[in-house]
Amino acid sequence: MGYKSVFEDGGIFKEIDNSDEKSLYMNVKIDTSINQTLVKNERNSTNGFYYLYDGTFLGNYGDSKEVVVCSKKVNKEDKKTKKKWQEYLMPVRLTIENEELIHFAASIYGESSIGFGVVIENEVYAFASTIGNFKRDKYPNLTYRQALEKNGVYAVGSTNYTNFKNEKDRNSKPNMKLAIQAVIKELKGGEFDYSYGAYYWDGIDIKTGKWAEGLKFSSDDHDIFGIKDNKKEGKEFWKDKRKKDTKYLRRKWEYAYITTIAYSGENSKKKNEHFPYFKGDNQNRNRFGTTFMKDHPDFKKIIPNQTQTDDE
Repeated sequence: MGYKSVFEDGGIFKEIDNSDEKSLYMNVKIDTSINQTLVKNERNSTNGFYYLYDGTFLGNYGDSKEVVVCSKKVNKEDKKTKKKWQEYLMPVRLTIENEELIHFAASIYGESSIGFGVVIENEVYAFASTIGNFKRDKYPNLTYRQALEKNGVYAVGSTNYTNFKNEKDRNSKPNMKLAIQAVIKELKGGEFDYSYGAYYWDGIDIKTGKWAEGLKFSSDDHDIFGIKDNKKEGKEFWKDKRKKDTKYLRRKWEYAYITTIAYSGENSKKKNEHFPYFKGDNQNRNRFGTTFMKDHPDFKKIIPNQTQTDDE
């Protein structure tokens, strides 16, 4: 399955599947451990950095650095006393502090096709899903900041990452709000996995990334740059007590990775710096996108010791 969007005149076209959006409210765990009400002329009873589910920042209150998300902020008034206050509806306290959430969102903003003038919402969501999968399944004890680093995400220092971090009013920047929303979707849980089980990704530099190590496209739609499968055979042997290779295979593979989904779009006003991708390439000059992937089953399959040699 692949999602493609075309940008011809600098405008933004978004392709969105809303079939799972109803889960936004159905799968929410309400935080009943804290009073989420702000009372006029009294000390704030809220505590943390507050956002709407769509990434809109509402403000921070109290001493907590943790993030709380909610469906809506409403104004209330007592008809008798005329006292006014604000309430946050369906609040969820996330297991992350605001500084780490912003780093996570800035990394997504820096890695996505947004930097090339191409905005694909599902691609942005997929980045957050991928890091979530990587952390949960492979390194559950890491923080999200550590998981990003372990995954090889090096957006820090890029122009887009820096612009995101330095922006004082992200609420006025729809694409920045989108990156924050993606992180919120992942952290809140119960959401659709837009990466389809991926642990890694490669962007327009895919030929120097996972593809070079051996990549199988599980669907033609995933091969957004038309570079075809890259078979890269490898093998690993069991070690003896001296940590030398024995004659027994531990694993053997043709591909290290296999794709799960890909998203791409075009910006007619910007050239892809990695174009051309192959001889006679006339299709990728203005194409940008991301390919998501996981470990190939053959690469993960371990052969029991002393059961198979390389000659068999």
